[in-house]
Parts: sequence; C-alpha cells; structure tokens
Amino acid sequence: MDQIISALPLRWALPFFLAAAVYAVFRFVNDHVSSEIRSDFKEFLQGKAYEGRIAALSEISQRTFFAVFGDRHLSLKCISRSALFSIFSVAFTFVVSAIWNHGEVTGVFASISRGFDRIRESQDTNVASFHSLIAHYPNFVVWGAIAAVWIIWCLIPDYLSLLKVRIVLTVLKYTKPRLPYLITTLAVDFLVALWTFLVSVSVLQSILVFAFAKYLGTSALLNSQSLFGLFTAMIVMSGLIFTIEGSILTMSAAIFFAYIIANLFWASTLPSIWLWIHVLASLFTRACMISRPLLLNFLDIDAKPFTSVGVVAAFWMFVGSGLLQIVIAAI
Repeated sequence: MDQIISALPLRWALPFFLAAAVYAVFRFVNDHVSSEIRSDFKEFLQGKAYEGRIAALSEISQRTFFAVFGDRHLSLKCISRSALFSIFSVAFTFVVSAIWNHGEVTGVFASISRGFDRIRESQDTNVASFHSLIAHYPNFVVWGAIAAVWIIWCLIPDYLSLLKVRIVLTVLKYTKPRLPYLITTLAVDFLVALWTFLVSVSVLQSILVFAFAKYLGTSALLNSQSLFGLFTAMIVMSGLIFTIEGSILTMSAAIFFAYIIANLFWASTLPSIWLWIHVLASLFTRACMISRPLLLNFLDIDAKPFTSVGVVAAFWMFVGSGLLQIVIAAI
C-alpha cells in the first residue's frame, strides 16, 4: 500500500481533477441551454418507457449540441466556438499530462530547447539559414510562435471532429436501443476520429514541408507545372506521411501515450468523449431512476437535470480513474 501511495503522489490529484472537470462541463451546459431542453431531458430521465429512448436521448443531445455550437457546421458561431473549444482542449490535456507526470512534460520542453541549441551549433547551410531566421527574435517570441502553430494545428482536426459528432448524433437517432449497437457505434466513432486526426496532421505536415522548401529555395518539391500538379504532389506526400507516420504512431501506441502527439490526439477527441460520457451517464441515471430511485434522492433532477447527470458522471469518472491509478501503481 505504501508503494502505491508513494508512486508519484501528484497523480492522486488526477481523479479529483477529472471529476471536477466533468461536473463543470455538465453544469455549464445546464446553465446555458434553454428551459425547453432542460424540461425534455428531465422527462427523459424520469420516463418509464424503454423503446425509443436512445433516439429520444440523441435528439436531446443534438439540440444541446446545437445550442452550444449552432445548427449549421459552416457558420461563424460553430467555427469560433470550435476554435475556443480546441484551445480549451489542448490546455486541458496539458494539465492532465502535468498532473500525471510533470517531470516528463517538463522534459519535453527541455528537449525542444536542446533542439534549438543543436540548430545554433549546426554547420549545415540550410539549418544555419533557419537559425538566422529565428535568431532575431527573443526566446519568448519563438516559444509563442511554436504554441500558436500547435494551436492552429489543432483547429482543423478539432473542427472535423465536431462534424463527426453531428453525424454520430444522427446515427444514434436511428440506432436500436441495444448495447451491441452502442458499442459498434462507439468503435466506429473512435476509428474515424483516429483516421481524421492522422489525415489532418499528414496534410498539415506536407504543407509545412512545402513552405519550408519554398523558404530554402529548394525546387525539387516545387517543380510542378501547374497549381493542380502542385496540389497532387502535396496529396501524394500527405499519403506517404499518413502511411509511414500513421503506422509507426499507431503500432507503437505513441499516438495515445507520447506527449505532444497524444495531447493533440486526445484534444481532438474530447467532443466525442464528452458525447459518450453524456450518453452513458444519462442512461445509467435513467436506469437508477426506474429501478433504484432512492439512490438519487439527493439530486435535483427537476430543476437541474444536466447538473444531476454531471454528478453521476463525475462519480464514475472519479472511481474509474482512481481504480486505474491503483492498478498502474501496483504494476
């Protein structure tokens, strides 16, 4: 037991942080959706009928999603709120990483600093040219530019992830209320999220390669005779990056656990993660209301249905992450 408790003590703050974050999101939603949506969600939680409940929950979730991000995906409201959510997601994953192992997170920044040192010391002409570009700026400007590129890098996969959530909500409307169908939908959702992230990152990396080649005056990558040829070359390079890098990342599980790339990936999946937490916690709360209503007497479902489900979701998040901590520490 002492060995479990002494293993990176800060990690034991993670269950509290995750539970508080889940509760805060549900409370935010409860405070910002219309009274009509809250009323319909309350009726869903307190209803007795079983058939069609997944469709009803999906419709409520869809209206809740529209209240936050707008009815249309190609709209200023959706784009702006997607960008804000993306920045929040990246910050959130960083905090989780820092709580999990702040030493390794600090080490990532130290590695980047050492990389800059190697660039300064390099004798290569192209590298020296790049160093001359950044040498005119203070360190905080360079680090700020890196952070800005990272955030912008997140915007595209995160925006596409929101579109995927819209599609999943529509699919759930027509999904039979059975556990196998939900598991299948969840698995497909995860795979699409993975591929969307890898494709987005591959395209963005190829753009950076072409931009850097243009800056260095390298013509090998820019010999296409037309804009269409240049676009085709970029797509071919994106495909190569996707095939090689995607295989390495997924086979080594680096995309799920390696800092920076894992932070980007999990940040892009947060909309889907919240959706499934919402669906499963809502179904669990409703099942308790039908079979064991005394367990939830302390919840104010009539006035605050989303907040009440948030309490249930936060409880299971705390228990699940705490048990995971114990298992990992024991291993």
